[in-house]
Amino acid sequence: NSLEKASSIKCKKVKNNGIEVTNTSSKTIPCVRVFYKYKSSEGYYIGGITYTAKINNLKAGASQTIYPSHFDSDGGEIMMIKTYTTAQ
Repeated sequence: NSLEKASSIKCKKVKNNGIEVTNTSSKTIPCVRVFYKYKSSEGYYIGGITYTAKINNLKAGASQTIYPSHFDSDGGEIMMIKTYTTAQ
């Protein structure tokens, strides 16, 4: 995949419009942001906005499922995952 993904994070789409985010590192990550867009069944990205969802203090080895308001399991496309050293 040519899109940037944080190597210490794994994520996958889950049913009911969720994203499961897992910290694969040995340290707590203060902030994880998941960037996502909606992609039509024809393969087009709809709209100009890339949405973000944030997780604070994801512990080492832990997983958390988030349910962002604009995310859809069928058409949501995760664009990028970034980690930050502060919770802001």
